[in-house]
Amino acid sequence: MINLRCTKKLLTRLRVSELEDENISTNLLGPWFANYFNISRKQYAIFTNERTVLSVVIPMKEISTLISRFIVELRRLLEAIGIPEQLINSELEQLKNIKFGRTNNRKLLGNMNDLTNGAYAWFGSPDNNDLLRLNLYLANYLVGPDPYRRPGEEAVKIFKKVLM
Repeated sequence: MINLRCTKKLLTRLRVSELEDENISTNLLGPWFANYFNISRKQYAIFTNERTVLSVVIPMKEISTLISRFIVELRRLLEAIGIPEQLINSELEQLKNIKFGRTNNRKLLGNMNDLTNGAYAWFGSPDNNDLLRLNLYLANYLVGPDPYRRPGEEAVKIFKKVLM
């Protein structure tokens, strides 16, 4: 089970009425935060992990499939950064039971804004239609402060602790 903490505007789009205020995430990475942003006429959702700041960006498209598309892209990203398949499967199993809540971490929202700016820069490049490459770019994006870190490296550290 995980907490997915969404901004008010995303909760409205998702039409979520039941909100959970407690941190009840049982997955390794912990709670995720979500928001959306516009680039030209397209809307994109950004999902950011609270512990690692690892982020996944996907097109909003059909709101009814947003969570399932997030899980697919998260799998692709975790595979690409070298997480073993059994750990990925275990982590994604927890994502089948999501409790929605409101955002409660202003520092993380600031990091999400920085990552959104990184996504804007990515979409301005000529190689901008590969979501996995965008998400890998954001996994190597320097975020901070306290301390400055790279989200992909932070995620790998958490999963390596389980293997020890």
